[in-house]
Amino acid sequence: NKIQLLISENETFQKEQDRFIELQAKLMNESKKREQDLRKQHKIEIDNIENEYLQRINDNDDKLKNAILHNDTLSTAFKEQISTMESDHKHTISISQNDLEISRQEIQQLKIHIELLQQTNIDNNENSTSNPESSHIGINNHCNRDDTLACSTDERQQGEKPESTNINHQSSNITMKISDNILHDINSSSTIENNTTTNTQSSLNDKSRDNIYEYIQLERQHSEDELNKTKLILFDTKELLQESELNNIRLNEQIKLLKDEIRRLERNMDRAESISNLEYLKNIILKFFILKSTHERLQLIPVLVTMLKLSPDEQAQLVRVANLSTTITIDENSTNNESLNRHMTNDVNSSSWSSYLNIW
Repeated sequence: NKIQLLISENETFQKEQDRFIELQAKLMNESKKREQDLRKQHKIEIDNIENEYLQRINDNDDKLKNAILHNDTLSTAFKEQISTMESDHKHTISISQNDLEISRQEIQQLKIHIELLQQTNIDNNENSTSNPESSHIGINNHCNRDDTLACSTDERQQGEKPESTNINHQSSNITMKISDNILHDINSSSTIENNTTTNTQSSLNDKSRDNIYEYIQLERQHSEDELNKTKLILFDTKELLQESELNNIRLNEQIKLLKDEIRRLERNMDRAESISNLEYLKNIILKFFILKSTHERLQLIPVLVTMLKLSPDEQAQLVRVANLSTTITIDENSTNNESLNRHMTNDVNSSSWSSYLNIW
């Protein structure tokens, strides 16, 4: 009976064992399937992340290239504008110099004309007492000289260019003064002559004065208009240059940020590839914090830098941490040594006092 019971128990145990073996095989198959599924899913996620990183890197490269091209185009455009402005400025300077030379020549001609008028006035004064016919000759000379003065003003009006600025204004003031002097001399000479000649001469002087004054007013108005135009152009170019400088500063900041982002993404990708062996990295980090000598810690820093793709600032922080830890250990050792020395001195003093007590 006992044998039969044992045989029946053995059969039941055998059945349970077979059932457990089947469950174990089933669980093993399920775990393998789950492991394969998880690996596939993990691989798909890694591929997606890599594709996203690559796409972001490509987008950042495209943005950087576009920003560089935009910056180059702006710089070339503003350089061309500056060169054109410089050439226009040189052209206006050359024109103003030519106008200044022309005005100087006219001043010399007017001075010569004044001297001739003074000489003719003296001659007329001398001849007016002797010959009455000489007065008519003087009138004709004055008329001819007034005609030459009007012709010279007309030639000057044709020779002047529209690009003259402040120099034309100064030359017009000089000619205005000289013309007033001429007219004053003509008026002074006309008072000496008889009544008929004074009437004709005064009418001619009034006409020439009105013509010269109108011409000077037109020249002054023209020069003021040109000056206002040049001021507006310079103000506009100044605003454009300021805007271009601000755009360049903004683009440089964006380029720096994009470069930092690209470097960070590259470090992340390199770090993801190098962190496959986490056990080795863990051991190195533990050694770095456990070791007490700075030399050994400094030898471990390059390994951490290569595996974690650290930046130079982070590397400098690790070196600083290693040096600080050694100073802390040195301070602790010095404090421990001081405490031991104090304890030894106390023991020696106590033994000396006990020896004295034994003597007593």
